[in-house]
Amino acid sequence: MKTLNIKLYIVLMWLLYITACDRPSIEKYRIPKSVNQTLLNEEVNNLSIGWEKPETWLESSGSKMRLGSYDVPYKEGYADLSVMMLSGTGGGIEANINRWRAQIGLPFQELGDINDSSEDRICQLGSYKVFKLVNPENINMAFLCSIIPSGDNTIFVKLSIASNSIHEVEPDFLEFCDSFKIDYD
Repeated sequence: MKTLNIKLYIVLMWLLYITACDRPSIEKYRIPKSVNQTLLNEEVNNLSIGWEKPETWLESSGSKMRLGSYDVPYKEGYADLSVMMLSGTGGGIEANINRWRAQIGLPFQELGDINDSSEDRICQLGSYKVFKLVNPENINMAFLCSIIPSGDNTIFVKLSIASNSIHEVEPDFLEFCDSFKIDYD
């Protein structure tokens, strides 16, 4: 008789569970990407961002997401430089640097190590960081990058070049990044 009561109790509890618990349904939502999430022009908070490029740099065509694209001459050819602006932090320093590191075959780094390897600089927009990403085992590509906070947005400057030529363009790259300013015209 006790066994029958236990079995009846289990069945009743199971039925109570099924009828009392509201099973959540899985719903899918599609949220359209806001045009304001990725700025496609130079206007920021009703201000324009400006910079001065070295005379030898040539404007080039890039994607629509770029604010600027340049072919940067060096002894072996041309490096590619892109200027992009994203809203907020654009994913943050750690995510962007690790994405770029992965592109040239370097391992993931923690934010502390990333910041330790950066150079702090100042332009009219404020302080910013410069990163030199070189993989000694990948001589075909290295990056000079800067991440420049600007109000509610972040400017990303990335130069792609062969690693053995990075020293040729570094002074012009730093001068270019230092020239970022609010353009009042």
